[in-house]
Amino acid sequence: MTLTLNRQLLSSRQILVAFSGGLDSTVLLHQLVQWRTENPGVTLRAIHVHHGLSANADAWVKHCENICQQWQVPLVVERVQLAQEGLGIEAQARQARYQAFARTLLPGEVLVTAQHLDDQCETFLLALKRGSGPAGLSAMAEVSEFAGTRLIRPLLARTRGELEQWALAHGLRWIEDESNQDDSYDRNFLRLRVVPLLQQRWPHFAEATARSAALCAEQESLLDELLADDLAHCQTQQGTLKIAPMVAMSDARRAAIIRRWLAGQNAPMPSRDALVRIWQEVALAREDASPVYVWVRLKSAAISRNCGGLNPSLGKAKPFCRGRRGYNRWNYRRGWEVYSLLREAIFALRVQTKRSACVSKRQDCCILSGATADVS
Repeated sequence: MTLTLNRQLLSSRQILVAFSGGLDSTVLLHQLVQWRTENPGVTLRAIHVHHGLSANADAWVKHCENICQQWQVPLVVERVQLAQEGLGIEAQARQARYQAFARTLLPGEVLVTAQHLDDQCETFLLALKRGSGPAGLSAMAEVSEFAGTRLIRPLLARTRGELEQWALAHGLRWIEDESNQDDSYDRNFLRLRVVPLLQQRWPHFAEATARSAALCAEQESLLDELLADDLAHCQTQQGTLKIAPMVAMSDARRAAIIRRWLAGQNAPMPSRDALVRIWQEVALAREDASPVYVWVRLKSAAISRNCGGLNPSLGKAKPFCRGRRGYNRWNYRRGWEVYSLLREAIFALRVQTKRSACVSKRQDCCILSGATADVS
């Protein structure tokens, strides 16, 4: 069987491979080892992240060590701990994993991961479920920026079936994570129940979603080009987003500018409704107010207005006891006390009021008008 990874993407000679020991990353590492044989100047390292979620996690480390020793690939094992509160397990594990990758990368190295066509289809469907726009529906890029270097996915055009055929043809051994059979996780539900049904009806469904994702990525890239001058005009050297130039813009253009500004600040992306509220309740608040907008995705973020501009504040929200119902309460001595059930976790927002304040709660955010929020 012939299966070649997209080597045109691999211009770097120093490669760090994300190696879980599963089928996908085993095939990827095997192909890169073969490529190293053909290109003696290439250096390979692998990283395995021990999440501590499975009773088999230590055995998986041993398996990866044996494979890497056999193939003469230096292996780094990173052990991470996930919080007991806050984000879901999937999101926490992914966040911890990529933080470990970023810590491990050496100068000049690129990160290579083993996502394939089926993963791309699932990512597209998850974005569709969330109601994402072109940026989210772009799913995963073959090459993207990561931690000051590049993240490369050279198997993104290959199906899982092709990878399995390669592994069997070459006698490769891999681990099976038992959690992959738990369809209470959204991605597993799609993989086990939804996508097979779609593929049965439309055999090329995964390829079609990949084409749609690529078209969305092209649209987003074009918007980046078209809006680059607008964004530069609206942004100060310090990163503040000026309000005045955006007043005359259409709602769609303004929202696109704010999204790109937030992306440049490495802020979690708010929902479409949240963007509207940021403009209406922060940017257009009365002159004597000190409005702050707080929302939470993978990390907490806030936008405040100061001197005619919007400023981001990124932080980490501190979770409190699970199961407590969210509420807002006005305390005449201390101002608003806000405890809200947000979309992904329960967070306490400590609010110190400068002037009169009002708070309105939505699915994934709290609006604090005339108040400053300390999110910790």
